[in-house]
Amino acid sequence: EFVMVIEGICVDGSSLKLTIILKMEEFIGEWFHRIRGVPEDILFGCLHNRGTDEKMAQTYLKQNFGEGSTIAYKVQGAYQLLLFDGHSSHINAAFLEFYVSHNIIPYCLPPYTINRLQTLNVSVFGPYKH
Repeated sequence: EFVMVIEGICVDGSSLKLTIILKMEEFIGEWFHRIRGVPEDILFGCLHNRGTDEKMAQTYLKQNFGEGSTIAYKVQGAYQLLLFDGHSSHINAAFLEFYVSHNIIPYCLPPYTINRLQTLNVSVFGPYKH
């Protein structure tokens, strides 16, 4: 409840850059980057209101799918399918504009099916929840 991790994988088995969001009022990303062994490309942030939530989601999209990203280099302008839950921070005009300009086809998973359809949560990370 205090930590949210956004993870993703590509069809070729490579992974997207990790995002870790902590529920707190104040956060300094340098706290974690000073710890030995923590990769520099992890996006850390805090979530205390909706504005920060949308900002973090936009940063995640740009970091993983924007110009200069590994994904943008691999796909070379080809269309991509992006699966996500129906959280309101993923569905707005700014996001749709980003999806269109980067040839991303967004697909919102149906409500109440997240546990069955999000294979990373069920098959990969499921055993760690218990």
